[in-house]
Amino acid sequence: MQGKFKEVGHFHIPAHRLAREKLTEMMKVLSAQMLNRDAEGMIACFLNSRGKNPPAAEFLFHVDYPEPGVVRTSMGGDFAVSVDEVVAPSKFRSGRE
Repeated sequence: MQGKFKEVGHFHIPAHRLAREKLTEMMKVLSAQMLNRDAEGMIACFLNSRGKNPPAAEFLFHVDYPEPGVVRTSMGGDFAVSVDEVVAPSKFRSGRE
């Protein structure tokens, strides 16, 4: 992601509190909330692409590996949401003091 971003939140959530399959839904809701979507806009976040009316919201997701043991899932657009997940604790920041 390029450009300047203003951080509006930074949270640490234990892995056992948020199921991996709910991650993208949480990111969509955060984005819709920050963009001040109305109820119809919020519903559009959860619609699939089958059919045209009402239209589904489009989200672009990207996965990268910013450091050993970490997976970063990002969603771009007018508002960016990123989630870093430690997937290999033994490799995460090993060798750092």
